[in-house]
Amino acid sequence: FLTSSTHNGNFGGLGLQGADDICRDLANAASLGGTWLAWLSTSTANAKDRVLPGDAKYVRTDGELIANNKADLLDGSIAIRIYRDENNNEVFNAPLTVWTGTDENGNNATDTCNNWTDAFSDGTIGSGVFTDSRWTYGTITVSCSSPLRRLYCFEQ
Repeated sequence: FLTSSTHNGNFGGLGLQGADDICRDLANAASLGGTWLAWLSTSTANAKDRVLPGDAKYVRTDGELIANNKADLLDGSIAIRIYRDENNNEVFNAPLTVWTGTDENGNNATDTCNNWTDAFSDGTIGSGVFTDSRWTYGTITVSCSSPLRRLYCFEQ
């Protein structure tokens, strides 16, 4: 899901754990159950390895298919936009940009807000409005101080 909440690129100084906590808390509040992690890369962790350990189908909260498996998720396009939040609401209000730090192959994209602990550097973003590789890698970086970015959360 795409988080209903927006954040800057410093997740309470906790890096990945802080982002994962956001996903967990939102999923729990929406009674989704399961274990949820943020789709983020750092200098030492690639999102594809961290968040996609299995080879299951990926679906939105409304049950619509995003990708058949990990290879399909990372082949340059997804079947449908990821714009539904943890409550299955369509998120159309700005912004639909998403912190990822992740390139089109699911690997570290270099700019990660100092591993998601610093609001004074730059971070790579994707966007929930695209079904091509820009869903994860928008090819631009933005200031990590911007509080108007969301997260993608994947169930494990």
